[in-house]
Amino acid sequence: ALISSVHFGVDFDNAFWEPNLLLMAYGNGSGIVFKDLTEDLDVSGHELTHGVTQFTAGLVYNDYQSGALNESFSDMLGSAIDAWANNRDADTHNWLIGEDIMADSLPGEALRSMAEPGTAFDNPIMGRDPQPRDMTGYYEPADPHIMSGIPNRWFYLICREIGIEAGALIMYQTLQNLWPNAVFNDAALVAAAQARILAEAKQVPPESAQVVRGAARQQGFW
Repeated sequence: ALISSVHFGVDFDNAFWEPNLLLMAYGNGSGIVFKDLTEDLDVSGHELTHGVTQFTAGLVYNDYQSGALNESFSDMLGSAIDAWANNRDADTHNWLIGEDIMADSLPGEALRSMAEPGTAFDNPIMGRDPQPRDMTGYYEPADPHIMSGIPNRWFYLICREIGIEAGALIMYQTLQNLWPNAVFNDAALVAAAQARILAEAKQVPPESAQVVRGAARQQGFW
């Protein structure tokens, strides 16, 4: 059982997963950077997926690749939930995280872009989006919210080829078979293996494993 707590704190500019209490908390926002943190379904899906990750792969939350993967899987499945709820496919989905929680003074901004990491925001309040697009910009240690953009775009590229439903299913199965200190290349290897299994069961397109590997190579971790 997961607890969802709203109206957390006073003008609290965040939403988070508390692993010891199995608690998701959502602030109302200060109105300067964010407004109600429950306004965007991909944010709620993101926090829910932290619970899924804790009880599957158990990815260590740190400033290295396992922490970035932990954040990325939450964006992947949170974005897939948002697309499903709004009846969007890979072509019509906006691939933005948190665009509906931005303060009224920040129209058109978002927390992260899965299609083009590093372009979600650029304004005097937040500065410029620091996410690198691929492994050419990778460094460590780094906040996992920054390096998550690299596997986020991997997921985006996969979904553009085989669809969001197939991409999300592969990533959900990947979470069942990863381990706490997994790195980006581990995720790619496991995802390709799961894609083969799912393709054999005719649950995803037959070319899915090749798409998973090709997208990982494009991002620099295959």
